[in-house]
Amino acid sequence: MEKEREEEQKADQSYVDGFNIGYEIQKNLDDQSLSEKDRAIYEQLVQVIHNAKSKNDKLAGMIDGRAQFVKDRAQKQLKERANQNEQRKDRSKGR
Repeated sequence: MEKEREEEQKADQSYVDGFNIGYEIQKNLDDQSLSEKDRAIYEQLVQVIHNAKSKNDKLAGMIDGRAQFVKDRAQKQLKERANQNEQRKDRSKGR
């Protein structure tokens, strides 16, 4: 029983580590200061992760972490657009 719990904790930690790596890799693509060469490397990493088919916990975490960043970025952009639209409405009411 104890051994099973240890194995599960290792798998969970591996998944979390992978999730964080995947999230950071995807996040780095938004870094405007990346050189062309570095951006190409990150793009290749993202593509490899995206195409991966594995039952490995760490790799599954990377896939999910990358997807979560994309989702977070989309939600942030939607909020920013909503705020901009609200500001435009406020300005047009003041005219």
